[in-house]
Amino acid sequence: MASREVQSSATVNGDATPALEKAVAYGLPNPDTESEVSRLDVQHNIWALTLRGLSTTPGPQPDQPFSVIDIGCGTGAWSLSYANANPSAKVLGVDLNPPVPKEKPANCGFLKANVEEQPWEEAFLNEHGPFDIIHARMLVLGVRDWELFYQRCFKALKPGGWVELPDCRLGIWAADGKGDPPSAVETWGLTLEAATEADGRDWCANEKTTARLKALGFEHVEEEWFEWPAGYVDEGNVGKLDKGEQERQRMIAQLTLTNAQGFTMPVSKGLFTRSGVLGMQEAEALGEKAYSGLTEEGAEKRRYYLSMSYHKGQKPRI
Repeated sequence: MASREVQSSATVNGDATPALEKAVAYGLPNPDTESEVSRLDVQHNIWALTLRGLSTTPGPQPDQPFSVIDIGCGTGAWSLSYANANPSAKVLGVDLNPPVPKEKPANCGFLKANVEEQPWEEAFLNEHGPFDIIHARMLVLGVRDWELFYQRCFKALKPGGWVELPDCRLGIWAADGKGDPPSAVETWGLTLEAATEADGRDWCANEKTTARLKALGFEHVEEEWFEWPAGYVDEGNVGKLDKGEQERQRMIAQLTLTNAQGFTMPVSKGLFTRSGVLGMQEAEALGEKAYSGLTEEGAEKRRYYLSMSYHKGQKPRI
């Protein structure tokens, strides 16, 4: 989408707080549009299925204060779910367009802020931190300076606190390798790489995450990669699993197709054109072909998938 102005006011638990006013360019629609809210909720559910829960980091202990920040919270699905599941934790969701839920637990609040442009760790530490968990999911299109972002995370954590980073390597990939010539879906993925680079962002930044976290002094750094199949699973392998695991993997595939088809056209009309890689007419045509290509004849054989990663690291206790 085109650049937009972020208002210079914010609300946390009903209280107005200042935030930095900035024109922000982003590759996807505002998370307050109906279609994008639906897509982000689908994406949240895929991550919960993938990780078999909301988080793999230690949760709050009885009678101990526990503070969590969800950076790039989008619809607030993770913030709200974590707050409901952990009533003793204080959860803060931060986004350029934070949600205004009709109902929320008393231990959850939302703040409008641009963590790329302001030293958020200093502003948030005074009132909300330091944090036991920093959750920053799917920021590949939202962060340009990853080393600075991780430095701020390190500073904002309590000793012994964790940062967890579910993200993706941008693109749509085929399990049977690159086509010759590339399909419309593969062409869309290659165009996404080019547009992201032209926009000053790193489409495969998560490939460097482990090294960057360790260089800053994070300990117990873990890295795990997942393939989210877009609609089709390898039945030869899935059929050998127990019934519950079969259902989980098929649900991930079904939801991933919905997710992928939900972002192909918005990214085409937004990021592809804003970066100058394609004109609007070309971008719309490619978006339509990619959308259809995910389910057209032969797609089951190609088995398109999204390449996802999960990283976490702990700040030393001393």
